[in-house]
Amino acid sequence: MHTACKLCGRLSAAVTKMKCIGSNGMYSSSGPRPVTSLSFRPHSSRVLQPQTAGHKQKRVFPCVRSDALAMGRRQVLLVMASTASQQQLAGLATAAGNGTAAGAPQNAAAAAAAQPAAGYKQPPKEILDIVDAPPQPGLTFSPDRTKILQLSRPPSLPPIFDISRPELKLAGVRIDAEQWSPSRMGYYMGLSMVPSDVLVPAAPEAMMEISGHPEGAWLNYVTWSPDGSFIAFTTRSPAWLADTATGKARPLLGPRRLNTVFHSYTWIDDNTLVAATVPAGCGEAPRRPPVPAGPRIQDNSSGKKSQNRTWTDLLRDDHDAELFEYYGTSELVLLDVRQQGSEGEVIAPPRMYTE
Repeated sequence: MHTACKLCGRLSAAVTKMKCIGSNGMYSSSGPRPVTSLSFRPHSSRVLQPQTAGHKQKRVFPCVRSDALAMGRRQVLLVMASTASQQQLAGLATAAGNGTAAGAPQNAAAAAAAQPAAGYKQPPKEILDIVDAPPQPGLTFSPDRTKILQLSRPPSLPPIFDISRPELKLAGVRIDAEQWSPSRMGYYMGLSMVPSDVLVPAAPEAMMEISGHPEGAWLNYVTWSPDGSFIAFTTRSPAWLADTATGKARPLLGPRRLNTVFHSYTWIDDNTLVAATVPAGCGEAPRRPPVPAGPRIQDNSSGKKSQNRTWTDLLRDDHDAELFEYYGTSELVLLDVRQQGSEGEVIAPPRMYTE
């Protein structure tokens, strides 16, 4: 049976039911219920998709844009065909498209080549140079104002691996459990000293680099001693001390680690500081029990309404409270920085010290 679409005028012996949907309305010929639908996309000359309702089969054929689809209005040509006529339609689509059956693989290869590569897409080099340009260093004067400490800042955009690090959200505090510190902290990439009469940022030959700490480490909590003889800093959890006369740094507190969730350390005189450390023998962090000990209860007995936002990351259950207490508890240690390798003297029991 030959059926012609009144909108596009196409003839096909394989068609048992044809519909053209456009500005002129819908036209169809009588015939059995279709089992396959072919879709010509508006203003497209490449894709014809038959779908078999009974077997969920899909095939893709190249095709040419029909006169009806070349019109300026958005029109869709739907051709309903029987399953037996799929081979005829495939041959018709191949001949009308590129003239050879090799057209489809070529088009598929071209489409695959146009897809972006896996991973993050990088902008042009000119934009990268602007975004990754090193910012101006931070500056801090020594107590006697004779030296300037330059703190090299990282690029403005944080690295992906830092953003994706796991964190605990407890009582409004974001905690890096591995480092015993606040998560996503600001940091410095390096330290260097220059005389206070030198224009900064100074030339490399005028700077004294602070060295001895792990290369590439992220530096935090940088402070001068009261007399300017030392510079203390941390690499997140380990504490370090640099001699300003030589620029050489060495570790502090021996095997002890700082707990900087609430507090880090404080100078109390030229050679002594008090540090909040991870308690000795604290053991492993509490684990969530596989079975809850009781129901989770939220109380709003006051019945008051407020338009203000509630506090974020509230403690939800007993396990959250145990984690908060575990990572917030520190042990205060008194340390004479002139004694190399000393672990200091414990001066206060493990508690949650916030100031």
